[in-house]
Amino acid sequence: MIRAAALFLAAGLAAPAAAQVSVVPPVCEAVLARLIAIAEPVAPLAATVTPSAMEGCLYTDLRLDLPGQYMPDVLMDSLHLSGALQWVADGTTVPDRLSVRVQGLRMVVKLDVPHLDWLYAAQAQAKSNLIRVEMDLAWDAPARVLAVEGLTVDLPGENLVTLSAKVAGVDLGSVGAAQMSLTSFAVTEADLMVQSHGFFETYLLMGLGESLLQSEGDIDAAAEALRQEAKAGIADLPEALVSAESKAALVALVEEMPNPAGRLTVRLRSEAGLGPVRLLGPVMTGMPQGLAEVVPLLQGVTLDIGWSPEDAP
Repeated sequence: MIRAAALFLAAGLAAPAAAQVSVVPPVCEAVLARLIAIAEPVAPLAATVTPSAMEGCLYTDLRLDLPGQYMPDVLMDSLHLSGALQWVADGTTVPDRLSVRVQGLRMVVKLDVPHLDWLYAAQAQAKSNLIRVEMDLAWDAPARVLAVEGLTVDLPGENLVTLSAKVAGVDLGSVGAAQMSLTSFAVTEADLMVQSHGFFETYLLMGLGESLLQSEGDIDAAAEALRQEAKAGIADLPEALVSAESKAALVALVEEMPNPAGRLTVRLRSEAGLGPVRLLGPVMTGMPQGLAEVVPLLQGVTLDIGWSPEDAP
């Protein structure tokens, strides 16, 4: 009797585990082949299709090998995709939702010097250097609206980027229609938040500095001149586009450059939408020269901007 009860209890405990069988859905190999084909013009992509109890496809040990001695490789511990997987694989189905989860994203410097490459790879593997990305997309076919329900990029050092948006004029019903949408889409809503405790310095400062600062002379004076120029440009923005409160937030942000620490929020709304169609004229006739030529392109767009300074952690 005792032995029978023990066997019954063991079977009961084993049942949930048996339900969580790790499998690889047949579509996962096709999805990976498609991802490799998409990446091919840029760089070779390698990954392992991995059995999982989660719904969808799990890939591990991903590597995007960017060409060039000093270009970093892009590595991910895992990529989990769920939702419209057959659409990703071959476009033969109509998509509705797609979820993307990336763990352990990192950039690894590559010098083709074996011991240094090994050291840089070990350094990048530190948990404090890893990036997490999550994205949820939904497509409303009748309305032709693509919703970015949530995009989160969790960066090292208390740095975070979140985005939600609605994009009109998007047709994903076929490969050809999706390609056409690249020229017809328009963003009607977007809500962006950037928490920066080194984000600006790490990801934006060098590029901006190289393009805007002179290579010699009084660099501090040149940086201050750029700050004043930016503040003057903010003052000239029409209030129909950027309110007085948003202008004040932008000025406060500029005054903290080049080491802003805080939370930036941007809320964009446009009934007509903001997309390639608006830029078609300037592309054909030449890029806008100055604020006076940029503002007409943003007619009907409203931007609400906030800046909240925060002490660095």
